[in-house]
Amino acid sequence: QGFAQPSGWLARLADRTQGRCDILGRGFAGYTSRWWRALAPRLLTDSLLAGCDLCGVFLGCNDSCGSGHRLHVPVAEFRDNMSCIVGHLKVSSAAVILCHSQGNSESSRRLTPQSKGLSSRQVLLINVPPVAEAGRSAPSDPEFRKSMANCWTFNRALAEAAQEVGVGLVDVFGEFLERQDWPQLLSSDGVHLSPLGSEALFDCLWPAVAERICHLPALLPDYRDVH
Repeated sequence: QGFAQPSGWLARLADRTQGRCDILGRGFAGYTSRWWRALAPRLLTDSLLAGCDLCGVFLGCNDSCGSGHRLHVPVAEFRDNMSCIVGHLKVSSAAVILCHSQGNSESSRRLTPQSKGLSSRQVLLINVPPVAEAGRSAPSDPEFRKSMANCWTFNRALAEAAQEVGVGLVDVFGEFLERQDWPQLLSSDGVHLSPLGSEALFDCLWPAVAERICHLPALLPDYRDVH
């Protein structure tokens, strides 16, 4: 939903960075860290990463739904998936990434000698926003249930993963809760972001993003400097 409206957080990032870099959204509705882990080599290709200056990973909102739902991912697997996805982003030339999947089996992937991974500074994890458990309208999926307790649990696991793999973490959950009007940052279903919430998400992200792309020059000179 980052580009779904003029105030969408990805739309605002694209507007703020125009002329310096391009914003590429790779979000897929309903996807989880389990699916992204399996699809990362296909969706985050070596050629794409070679031209990437910063990658934000915003997963866990679906994983953290109730354990009876088909999208639920156990928190231990979620943490492992996130570490593995970051490993895919950071792996460098001729390196091998070993990840434990379900059943404790191991899988490995070797990048081509021409490939180059991202540095720790070029990867940002974004944690799960809070949910409004009371006063919700009927969601499109009645079986999809989320709780603040699950948000806490998954965000703690994400913070541990971020520390373990050495990348930055944007605490959307904490920053939202600092606002007295935080329930208004969510839509009527209490889960998805409202237009105001999407603006608030951008406000959470921008300081970390700006710090990491401040070195990027303008792609072209200002029109007033063109003769």
